[in-house]
Amino acid sequence: MDRHRFKQLILIIGPIVRIAPNTLSFNTASALSTIYGPRGANVKKGEWYRTFDIAAGTYSSFTETDREKHAIKRRWMSPAFSVDSMKANEPLIIDIVERFCETLKPADSGWGAKWNMSEMCTYLGFDIMGALVFGCDFKTVQEKENRPLANSVLPASGKSVSDNNRLIDYASSQVETQLASGDSEKHTTEHRIDFLSRLIGVEDKKTGWNPTFADLSTESLNMINAGADPFSSVLAGAIFYLVHNPEALEKATAEVRGKNLAYLQLRITLARVLWRFDVRDAVDERGGRGKKGLGVGGERGEFQMWDALGFGRDGPMVEVRVARGE
Repeated sequence: MDRHRFKQLILIIGPIVRIAPNTLSFNTASALSTIYGPRGANVKKGEWYRTFDIAAGTYSSFTETDREKHAIKRRWMSPAFSVDSMKANEPLIIDIVERFCETLKPADSGWGAKWNMSEMCTYLGFDIMGALVFGCDFKTVQEKENRPLANSVLPASGKSVSDNNRLIDYASSQVETQLASGDSEKHTTEHRIDFLSRLIGVEDKKTGWNPTFADLSTESLNMINAGADPFSSVLAGAIFYLVHNPEALEKATAEVRGKNLAYLQLRITLARVLWRFDVRDAVDERGGRGKKGLGVGGERGEFQMWDALGFGRDGPMVEVRVARGE
């Protein structure tokens, strides 16, 4: 599906376009807040959402189309994303990002190797979400032999059933491990800070609903995918535009160096990379850029992404150099 066509229709027709039977595309800020806000409009998720979690045996907060059931799962998930949870996990993110920078670091003061940032950002996102969701240290950025599981995540379209099952099996094994640890309440408060530990044994006070094994497994897998994919895509895109816009890169770098920034995941990663390195577009490489023959929207010098359940991407190819004073 070429989404640039939607933009063309919006420019011609207006902010609301019927793109298929029973399907409207909105291009307004008010529609975004109305549809996805806590008191949603008279809309419903399409039935195709239900195809995602068929193999897992239940629907996640992402794929559940029933409003009441979805509300229950949102309430259940909220402790994992509380301020206390974020603060407790921030040191983990910082450590993983620092190791990411050490991997990119050249051996000397010159420009180092070429890096495909779509790939490296995907591994980084997977490492961060593995730590947040399961409390696991995947080290896929540093160790190639650990990457098969991360490679199963994205892009989702075109992946084999075995890839999907590998992820489901891993999530299930992590749930089994934590359930086997005994008293979930004591286990959560005294020993672990990962998201999964905050979901085990938590009853919905309003309805009395309790999560099943399938609920825990499916939601864990959903969090890994939902966290790793958008983060890695946005980070790769941000780096693409920085290395192709020298003035913006210089300004962003100047704002970061010297200043004490502490942002979670995306911001902290970009801040640390710009703090430690000079970054440039790799010589003789066009990774991620548009080119002739790609059709509407694909021929400009923009970062290219394509539909792949989430979105596929490749590049940019960059080189880094240790910043002066590092």
